[in-house]
Amino acid sequence: MKKLPLYLVAIIPLVILASCDFLEKFDHFTAGSTFSESFNVTVDQNDPDFVGSVEFAATDDETIKENIDKISDYKINKLSFIVDSYNGPSNSTGSGQFSFSSLGTQIGSTVSVSNINFGQLAVSGQEVEIPLTDDIIVAVRDAYLGGNPVKIDASGELTNLTEPATFEFTVYMSVEARVELD
Repeated sequence: MKKLPLYLVAIIPLVILASCDFLEKFDHFTAGSTFSESFNVTVDQNDPDFVGSVEFAATDDETIKENIDKISDYKINKLSFIVDSYNGPSNSTGSGQFSFSSLGTQIGSTVSVSNINFGQLAVSGQEVEIPLTDDIIVAVRDAYLGGNPVKIDASGELTNLTEPATFEFTVYMSVEARVELD
């Protein structure tokens, strides 16, 4: 059996002690979650307007819920949507906006989107990212730190409708929570 050189034997305890100090410096961890919720829309050429809403609470995620009293910050990383299905004219496009509220009060600014071809998106499965402004990021963080849910309303209008159209729409919101360790 080979013996370890003396310098390796001396280094091993130093590495162990240094790693203990290193581990003590961890004072938090990050819990991430992507929330999703769907809604259906039906429009026709006489009434091309649509509206739908989703609501996300931070406590919908089990890790966040278990550590809710230790969370010091939230960060919204991404907001997006997917058109899951579409039945209607292929050349119809939509424009609209996303607005945000918490407990019935508008938070953040409204985000507009335009020239959305729901038929093409349903076929491709492409995820459309909704641009986030700083005030939306802050508003969602503040609502979640206050223990309040965030409601997202999607509304708009379809053009070039020659017949009724229906589609299913899923909204995704990806957030991170900073959980402080004792």
